[in-house]
Amino acid sequence: MKRDFLVIMSGRMLQVITTIFIARIMTSLLGQEEMGKTVLIMSITTFFALIFINPVGTYINRRLHEWEEKGVLLQRFQLYCVYVISVTLFANLFLLLFYLFYKNELQLSLGWLIFLVTGSLLINTFNQTIIPTLNMLGHRMKSVIFALLTLWSSLFFSVYLTGQTHRAEQWLAGQLIGLAIGLVVALFFFVRSYKDQSKVFKGKAIFKEVSREQLKSLVVFSVPVAITVGLSWVQFQSYRFTVNSLVSVEFLGLFAAGYNMSSSIMGAFETTAMQFFYPFVYKNFSKARNEQEQIQIWNRYAAIMIPLTLFTAFFVVYMAKPLTNLLLDESYHAAYMFLMWGSIAEAGRILGSVYGLLAHASMKTRQLIVPQFIGALLSAVLVPCLIYTWGPEFGVGAALALASLAYVLALHIVIRKKMAFQISAFTVIQGLLGPLPLLAATLLFPSENLTLVGTIILVGCCGIYYLLLGYLAIGKLLRRNSIDFSGTKDV
Repeated sequence: MKRDFLVIMSGRMLQVITTIFIARIMTSLLGQEEMGKTVLIMSITTFFALIFINPVGTYINRRLHEWEEKGVLLQRFQLYCVYVISVTLFANLFLLLFYLFYKNELQLSLGWLIFLVTGSLLINTFNQTIIPTLNMLGHRMKSVIFALLTLWSSLFFSVYLTGQTHRAEQWLAGQLIGLAIGLVVALFFFVRSYKDQSKVFKGKAIFKEVSREQLKSLVVFSVPVAITVGLSWVQFQSYRFTVNSLVSVEFLGLFAAGYNMSSSIMGAFETTAMQFFYPFVYKNFSKARNEQEQIQIWNRYAAIMIPLTLFTAFFVVYMAKPLTNLLLDESYHAAYMFLMWGSIAEAGRILGSVYGLLAHASMKTRQLIVPQFIGALLSAVLVPCLIYTWGPEFGVGAALALASLAYVLALHIVIRKKMAFQISAFTVIQGLLGPLPLLAATLLFPSENLTLVGTIILVGCCGIYYLLLGYLAIGKLLRRNSIDFSGTKDV
């Protein structure tokens, strides 16, 4: 267990350090208007990825170990490839309509828009499917290496292409090149590892091996998930178009720089946790004999994830100013408040995923729709209302944070009525008390009084405290919940 954790943590630390450089370089190369354009293009890609691709990907995670044991893993991935290509072709039709409405804001040719969105849907989807799958199947070290290769290649080509033009489309094109390099290497290893133990389809036979029952199982599982993640897009992504219309694309770029930084930090934590815990969780879900056993597995997982999520969120809140000064270009230093709001909103999203995992395990994904609808509705209503009443500097972030908290509360109430899971008050208190020394540090050493070296020392010391306390907390919680991580293949 410790070896697995150290491999994943080391790889994740390298990824976080790289992400720091990416944020600093990106905000140096792209002005606020270009940053705004970048997030608008990414939101369109995310819309199709969440609604049409994410539900099927979640279904794959749920069945992955079962398919490996049956020797049909490559067959299922062949079908998945056909499906993703079909979604991409459909997305191109929608892009024509989108371009008519946002042509002026994007200042981008239709050809560039189609290339970036289509390329992301194909390359990013396959990259983010194959590499996590390798981790789920026990190839931890390989998945870390391929993820780092993707990240470093993307950074290199984005900087190379954007260095002279300072344009959003060149930056995104560089990201696609890096994703493609990581995908090719990971795909080669994946096929080589499973070609002898998993059959593949040839020609039209790819469509004949899917029974009506299998298709029904996929649809029953995926449609509620698609509705849920579609509403999630409304809650966490649609505000970008509202801000662009009611304020400006420049303010959107400033807000996105702060919010995306919090999203990157919270996302790094979430991905590390998923990379470490998901192989155990899904493998045991697939072996669970009844719903009660699934709930017991989830209780142990939630007892770790909830306090760590709260701890990470408040780490970002308390360190917002020094993190902004250190990680973003000087022209973006006013975005520190958006970093704070973003960490709260992202914590709600991650906690929602923790609750959602229980619904996925029991195949009762319809339970997720109403809570997500509440979060989406509040986000859509509160963002414009608070922009007018409190101003965009305070209103946008507050609206997203309030909607996120309401979403988690609704999710807790709805799922708790259906399943008797347990979350102790001590679990929540742990996550709230752990970051308090960080608050004391920022009060004793205000970032505006620190030099660059002083800021680096403050962030470094607080970061070491965060990692050390997180490591000790994980070890303690694993022992308390008697969690066994045996059964991984290699690292």
